Amino acid sequence: MESVLITGSSKGLGASLALVFAANGYNIILHGRDKPRLDLVRKLVEEKGAESLLVYGDIREQSTREQLRDVAINYNLSVLINNAGVSGNKVDKKLESISEEEISEIIDTNLLAPIYLTKIIYPIFKLHGSGTIININSMMGIKSSGIRSIYCSSKWGLKGFSESLVDEFKKDNIRMIDIYPGRININPIFPFEIKPDDIAKIIYNCYSNTNQNKLIFGDKEK
Repeated sequence: MESVLITGSSKGLGASLALVFAANGYNIILHGRDKPRLDLVRKLVEEKGAESLLVYGDIREQSTREQLRDVAINYNLSVLINNAGVSGNKVDKKLESISEEEISEIIDTNLLAPIYLTKIIYPIFKLHGSGTIININSMMGIKSSGIRSIYCSSKWGLKGFSESLVDEFKKDNIRMIDIYPGRININPIFPFEIKPDDIAKIIYNCYSNTNQNKLIFGDKEK
């Protein structure tokens, strides 16, 4: 059975993606820092008849990424989903107010971690002769916001990274898919319309359509 590696899959969209792929016959490599939440997602995945492996750790750390690679090598990996990220509303600050630590957290998590992980997973797909990389971006990756300059920088950078790899990876039969959702409703008190379960199903349908490499939907990101 093929497997999917999903970073940041202890909650929200990552957890929903794990359940959708599990329901469609994929084993799941789960990653996150919240062990209780990740254990719960694992239980839900296995209730759908799929196997799962857990990797705990900060995606910004090289040791975590290398552990993910080592697991993937022996788990018939066919899909990498770079989902882990710092959300935009967490850093609604003007440039003069944001700290260097916050800047590093955003850039390291949203941009550098997907680059580094893609780099070390790519040889696995190349050896297999196929594979798919799905980068979860944001509407802020195609438009800007006056109070999210660093967040926008990380997402615009991810957009450029993904688009640059489309032709580079095509020769090895490796597919790149970019996802640009609006704000995701991960809390009942949020007014946002897009729910993670709905987005996960849309993303899976996009993945199943082999002619589709980009998906933009939702205009609620402000």
